[in-house]
Amino acid sequence: HTIISFKATLKGLNKLLLSEEILTKDLEANWAVAAEAIQTILRRERTADAYESLKKLSRGEKLDQEKLIEYVKSLDLDDSVKNELMNLTPKQYIGFAATLAKKI
Repeated sequence: HTIISFKATLKGLNKLLLSEEILTKDLEANWAVAAEAIQTILRRERTADAYESLKKLSRGEKLDQEKLIEYVKSLDLDDSVKNELMNLTPKQYIGFAATLAKKI
């Protein structure tokens, strides 16, 4: 019965139509997605309190690209790391284009 359930679920999922335009707009409006990537890179760079500083930045307020860039500029990091962080996007972080390419 489990296998039948999985097959039925997969059959249903294959009928879904994804709107790349809507998904892209949703990601562009949710820069908090990129915060996890930034936190990971900060930990790689051994930045103290990476989680806590991002938490302060994102709690209770909408996180957008401008706010993240200002945050990155304020960090005590090498310019190459800052550039890496400032070039991150939510779409890029989740591998959006690669995911859609596999579906098409």
